[in-house]
Amino acid sequence: MKLQGTVNAVFILGVAAGLTEIASGVCIVRNTPETKVYRYQCFRSNNYLADLTAAPIDVPKISFTNARIQYLRNKSFARFGPGLKSVQINYSELGEIEDSPFEGLVELRSLLITGCNLQIVKGTWFEGLSKLDTIILDHNEIKSVESSFFKIVQPLKSLDLSFNQISCIPVASIYGFRTQSFHLEGNHLAWACLAQLLDWFKKNNIKHDFAAIGPFPPMEPLINMCVERHPSYKLDETGLEKCIRKKLMDFFPPGDNYTVEQACRFLTDKPSPFLNCFDI
Repeated sequence: MKLQGTVNAVFILGVAAGLTEIASGVCIVRNTPETKVYRYQCFRSNNYLADLTAAPIDVPKISFTNARIQYLRNKSFARFGPGLKSVQINYSELGEIEDSPFEGLVELRSLLITGCNLQIVKGTWFEGLSKLDTIILDHNEIKSVESSFFKIVQPLKSLDLSFNQISCIPVASIYGFRTQSFHLEGNHLAWACLAQLLDWFKKNNIKHDFAAIGPFPPMEPLINMCVERHPSYKLDETGLEKCIRKKLMDFFPPGDNYTVEQACRFLTDKPSPFLNCFDI
Protein backbone atom coordinates (compact mmCIF):
# COMPACT_ATOMS: atom_id res chain seq x y z
CA MET A 1 0.00 0.00 0.00
CA LYS A 2 1.37 3.41 -0.92
CA LEU A 3 2.30 5.63 2.02
CA GLN A 4 0.72 9.06 1.96
CA GLY A 5 2.72 12.05 3.17
CA THR A 6 4.15 11.71 6.67
CA VAL A 7 2.86 8.41 7.97
CA ASN A 8 5.13 7.34 10.80
CA ALA A 9 6.75 9.46 13.52
CA VAL A 10 9.29 7.68 15.70
CA PHE A 11 10.37 9.01 19.09
CA ILE A 12 13.22 7.19 20.84
CA LEU A 13 14.41 7.39 24.43
CA GLY A 14 18.10 7.30 25.28
CA VAL A 15 20.62 8.04 27.98
CA ALA A 16 23.04 10.97 28.03
CA ALA A 17 25.24 12.04 30.95
CA GLY A 18 23.33 9.61 33.16
CA LEU A 19 19.96 11.24 32.47
CA THR A 20 17.12 9.77 30.46
CA GLU A 21 16.10 12.10 27.66
CA ILE A 22 14.69 12.14 24.16
CA ALA A 23 17.46 10.69 22.02
CA SER A 24 16.05 11.98 18.76
CA GLY A 25 14.11 14.88 17.44
CA VAL A 26 11.71 13.43 14.86
CA CYS A 27 12.19 10.53 12.44
CA ILE A 28 9.55 9.91 9.80
CA VAL A 29 8.87 7.65 6.85
CA ARG A 30 7.62 9.62 3.88
CA ASN A 31 6.90 9.38 0.18
CA THR A 32 9.34 10.59 -2.46
CA PRO A 33 8.54 11.75 -6.00
CA GLU A 34 9.23 8.18 -7.14
CA THR A 35 6.37 5.71 -6.89
CA LYS A 36 6.77 3.19 -4.04
CA VAL A 37 10.13 4.69 -3.07
CA TYR A 38 10.24 5.92 0.52
CA ARG A 39 12.62 7.97 2.63
CA TYR A 40 13.42 7.59 6.32
CA GLN A 41 14.18 11.12 7.42
CA CYS A 42 15.51 12.23 10.81
CA PHE A 43 15.76 15.78 12.17
CA ARG A 44 17.87 16.82 15.17
CA SER A 45 18.88 13.30 16.08
CA ASN A 46 21.04 12.83 19.19
CA ASN A 47 21.54 9.10 18.67
CA TYR A 48 21.72 8.17 15.01
CA LEU A 49 22.35 4.46 15.67
CA ALA A 50 19.17 4.21 17.76
CA ASP A 51 17.26 6.04 15.04
CA LEU A 52 18.56 3.64 12.40
CA THR A 53 17.46 0.68 14.52
CA ALA A 54 13.91 2.10 14.51
CA ALA A 55 13.76 2.44 10.71
CA PRO A 56 12.01 -0.04 8.36
CA ILE A 57 14.64 -2.45 7.06
CA ASP A 58 13.50 -2.07 3.45
CA VAL A 59 13.62 1.74 3.18
CA PRO A 60 15.80 2.70 0.17
CA LYS A 61 16.67 6.27 1.23
CA ILE A 62 17.90 7.56 4.58
CA SER A 63 18.73 11.13 5.56
CA PHE A 64 19.79 12.98 8.72
CA THR A 65 19.54 16.77 9.02
CA ASN A 66 20.82 18.98 11.86
CA ALA A 67 21.84 15.91 13.82
CA ARG A 68 24.58 15.31 16.36
CA ILE A 69 26.61 12.76 14.43
CA GLN A 70 30.19 13.61 15.28
CA TYR A 71 31.52 10.11 14.57
CA LEU A 72 30.20 7.63 11.98
CA ARG A 73 30.80 4.02 13.05
CA ASN A 74 31.67 0.95 10.98
CA LYS A 75 28.69 -0.93 9.53
CA SER A 76 26.30 1.83 10.66
CA PHE A 77 23.84 0.96 7.88
CA ALA A 78 24.48 -2.80 7.64
CA ARG A 79 20.95 -3.84 8.68
CA PHE A 80 19.56 -2.28 5.48
CA GLY A 81 21.80 -4.37 3.21
CA PRO A 82 21.36 -4.15 -0.56
CA GLY A 83 18.03 -2.34 -0.28
CA LEU A 84 19.60 0.98 0.68
CA LYS A 85 20.38 3.19 -2.30
CA SER A 86 20.85 6.69 -0.87
CA VAL A 87 22.43 8.10 2.30
CA GLN A 88 22.39 11.82 3.16
CA ILE A 89 23.86 13.56 6.19
CA ASN A 90 23.29 17.32 6.17
CA TYR A 91 24.60 19.93 8.62
CA SER A 92 25.16 17.35 11.32
CA GLU A 93 28.57 18.05 12.89
CA LEU A 94 30.11 14.93 11.32
CA GLY A 95 33.89 15.16 11.56
CA GLU A 96 35.24 11.60 11.78
CA ILE A 97 34.31 8.43 9.92
CA GLU A 98 35.60 4.92 10.62
CA ASP A 99 36.99 2.86 7.74
CA SER A 100 33.87 0.92 6.72
CA PRO A 101 30.65 2.76 7.65
CA PHE A 102 28.86 1.72 4.44
CA GLU A 103 29.93 -1.93 4.39
CA GLY A 104 27.32 -4.20 2.79
CA LEU A 105 25.54 -1.46 0.85
CA VAL A 106 26.25 -3.05 -2.52
CA GLU A 107 23.38 -1.18 -4.20
CA LEU A 108 24.19 2.27 -2.77
CA ARG A 109 23.90 4.82 -5.61
CA SER A 110 24.35 8.20 -3.93
CA LEU A 111 26.18 9.49 -0.86
CA LEU A 112 25.77 13.08 0.31
CA ILE A 113 27.58 14.55 3.31
CA THR A 114 27.26 18.32 3.23
CA GLY A 115 27.74 21.15 5.70
CA CYS A 116 29.67 18.98 8.14
CA ASN A 117 33.23 18.98 9.53
CA LEU A 118 35.03 16.38 7.41
CA GLN A 119 38.72 17.16 6.89
CA ILE A 120 39.82 14.19 4.79
CA VAL A 121 38.30 11.81 2.25
CA LYS A 122 39.47 8.21 2.69
CA GLY A 123 39.42 5.52 0.05
CA THR A 124 38.43 2.76 2.48
CA TRP A 125 34.97 4.30 2.96
CA PHE A 126 34.09 3.32 -0.60
CA GLU A 127 35.35 -0.26 -0.82
CA GLY A 128 32.68 -2.60 -2.18
CA LEU A 129 30.37 0.22 -3.30
CA SER A 130 30.42 -0.75 -6.97
CA LYS A 131 27.06 0.88 -7.81
CA LEU A 132 27.87 4.27 -6.29
CA ASP A 133 27.67 6.93 -9.00
CA THR A 134 27.13 10.22 -7.11
CA ILE A 135 29.33 11.51 -4.29
CA ILE A 136 28.59 14.96 -2.86
CA LEU A 137 30.85 16.22 -0.07
CA ASP A 138 30.44 19.97 -0.42
CA HIS A 139 30.68 22.66 2.29
CA ASN A 140 32.85 20.65 4.67
CA GLU A 141 36.41 21.40 5.85
CA ILE A 142 38.14 18.89 3.58
CA LYS A 143 41.83 19.57 3.08
CA SER A 144 42.92 16.36 1.35
CA VAL A 145 41.66 13.38 -0.61
CA GLU A 146 43.57 10.11 -0.30
CA SER A 147 44.96 8.91 -3.63
CA SER A 148 43.38 5.50 -2.90
CA PHE A 149 39.95 7.12 -3.27
CA PHE A 150 40.49 7.65 -7.00
CA LYS A 151 41.58 4.01 -7.43
CA ILE A 152 38.77 2.44 -5.40
CA VAL A 153 35.78 4.47 -6.61
CA GLN A 154 34.09 3.21 -9.75
CA PRO A 155 33.26 5.62 -12.63
CA LEU A 156 30.89 8.32 -11.37
CA LYS A 157 28.23 10.60 -12.76
CA SER A 158 29.26 13.36 -10.37
CA LEU A 159 31.90 14.10 -7.75
CA ASP A 160 31.32 17.30 -5.76
CA LEU A 161 34.06 18.56 -3.44
CA SER A 162 33.12 22.22 -3.74
CA PHE A 163 33.50 24.77 -0.96
CA ASN A 164 36.11 22.98 1.10
CA GLN A 165 39.74 23.80 1.95
CA ILE A 166 41.55 21.86 -0.77
CA SER A 167 44.72 23.49 -2.11
CA CYS A 168 45.51 20.79 -4.67
CA ILE A 169 44.53 17.40 -6.03
CA PRO A 170 47.64 16.14 -7.84
CA VAL A 171 46.85 15.04 -11.37
CA ALA A 172 49.17 12.06 -10.88
CA SER A 173 46.73 10.68 -8.28
CA ILE A 174 43.66 10.80 -10.55
CA TYR A 175 44.95 9.10 -13.72
CA GLY A 176 42.49 6.33 -14.53
CA PHE A 177 39.70 7.91 -12.48
CA ARG A 178 36.50 8.64 -14.39
CA THR A 179 33.59 10.96 -13.67
CA GLN A 180 31.19 12.88 -15.90
CA SER A 181 31.40 16.01 -13.74
CA PHE A 182 33.89 17.16 -11.10
CA HIS A 183 33.10 20.19 -8.93
CA LEU A 184 35.86 21.97 -7.03
CA GLU A 185 34.62 25.55 -6.94
CA GLY A 186 35.05 27.36 -3.66
CA ASN A 187 38.44 25.79 -2.86
CA HIS A 188 41.67 27.81 -2.75
CA LEU A 189 43.49 25.75 -5.36
CA ALA A 190 47.07 26.60 -6.19
CA TRP A 191 47.38 28.12 -9.67
CA ALA A 192 49.77 25.46 -10.96
CA CYS A 193 47.54 22.68 -9.66
CA LEU A 194 44.47 24.30 -11.20
CA ALA A 195 46.21 24.62 -14.57
CA GLN A 196 47.02 20.91 -14.57
CA LEU A 197 43.50 19.96 -13.49
CA LEU A 198 41.94 22.08 -16.25
CA ASP A 199 44.16 20.34 -18.78
CA TRP A 200 43.17 16.92 -17.39
CA PHE A 201 39.45 17.83 -17.45
CA LYS A 202 39.71 18.95 -21.06
CA LYS A 203 41.51 15.79 -22.18
CA ASN A 204 38.95 13.58 -20.43
CA ASN A 205 35.87 15.61 -21.42
CA ILE A 206 34.83 16.23 -17.80
CA LYS A 207 32.36 18.97 -16.91
CA HIS A 208 33.52 21.40 -14.24
CA ASP A 209 32.83 24.82 -12.76
CA PHE A 210 35.59 26.88 -11.18
CA ALA A 211 33.65 30.03 -10.31
CA ALA A 212 34.85 31.88 -7.22
CA ILE A 213 38.04 29.90 -6.57
CA GLY A 214 40.98 31.64 -5.01
CA PRO A 215 41.56 35.37 -4.41
CA PHE A 216 39.86 36.29 -7.69
CA PRO A 217 38.06 34.30 -10.39
CA PRO A 218 40.68 32.14 -12.17
CA MET A 219 39.11 32.30 -15.61
CA GLU A 220 40.31 29.46 -17.77
CA PRO A 221 41.34 31.73 -20.71
CA LEU A 222 43.61 33.71 -18.40
CA ILE A 223 45.30 30.56 -17.09
CA ASN A 224 45.78 29.26 -20.62
CA MET A 225 47.45 32.53 -21.68
CA CYS A 226 50.00 32.19 -18.91
CA VAL A 227 50.57 28.47 -19.38
CA GLU A 228 51.50 29.15 -23.00
CA ARG A 229 54.01 31.80 -21.92
CA HIS A 230 55.24 30.04 -18.81
CA PRO A 231 56.15 26.42 -19.69
CA SER A 232 57.58 25.69 -16.23
CA TYR A 233 54.22 26.34 -14.54
CA LYS A 234 54.02 22.79 -13.23
CA LEU A 235 56.97 23.47 -10.95
CA ASP A 236 56.86 27.23 -10.46
CA GLU A 237 53.75 28.36 -8.60
CA THR A 238 55.21 31.80 -7.91
CA GLY A 239 56.02 32.45 -11.56
CA LEU A 240 52.58 31.38 -12.72
CA GLU A 241 50.80 33.57 -10.16
CA LYS A 242 52.95 36.54 -11.15
CA CYS A 243 52.05 36.00 -14.80
CA ILE A 244 48.34 35.71 -14.02
CA ARG A 245 48.26 38.90 -11.97
CA LYS A 246 50.25 40.81 -14.59
CA LYS A 247 48.10 39.49 -17.42
CA LEU A 248 44.94 40.40 -15.55
CA MET A 249 46.13 43.99 -15.22
CA ASP A 250 46.54 44.16 -18.99
CA PHE A 251 42.76 44.32 -19.26
CA PHE A 252 42.35 47.37 -17.00
CA PRO A 253 43.12 50.97 -18.07
CA PRO A 254 45.69 52.89 -16.01
CA GLY A 255 44.50 55.29 -13.33
CA ASP A 256 41.49 55.42 -11.07
CA ASN A 257 37.80 56.26 -11.43
CA TYR A 258 37.41 54.90 -14.95
CA THR A 259 34.09 53.74 -16.39
CA VAL A 260 33.23 50.50 -18.19
CA GLU A 261 32.97 52.53 -21.41
CA GLN A 262 36.51 53.85 -20.89
CA ALA A 263 37.69 50.30 -20.20
CA CYS A 264 36.17 49.19 -23.49
CA ARG A 265 37.99 51.97 -25.38
CA PHE A 266 41.21 50.88 -23.68
CA LEU A 267 40.61 47.32 -24.93
CA THR A 268 40.00 48.33 -28.55
CA ASP A 269 43.36 47.05 -29.75
CA LYS A 270 43.57 44.07 -27.38
CA PRO A 271 40.14 42.50 -26.83
CA SER A 272 39.50 40.92 -23.45
CA PRO A 273 38.11 37.37 -23.20
CA PHE A 274 36.16 38.53 -20.14
CA LEU A 275 34.37 41.68 -21.34
CA ASN A 276 32.06 42.00 -24.32
CA CYS A 277 31.79 45.68 -25.26
CA PHE A 278 29.41 45.35 -28.20
CA ASP A 279 26.38 46.59 -26.24
CA ILE A 280 28.12 49.71 -24.85
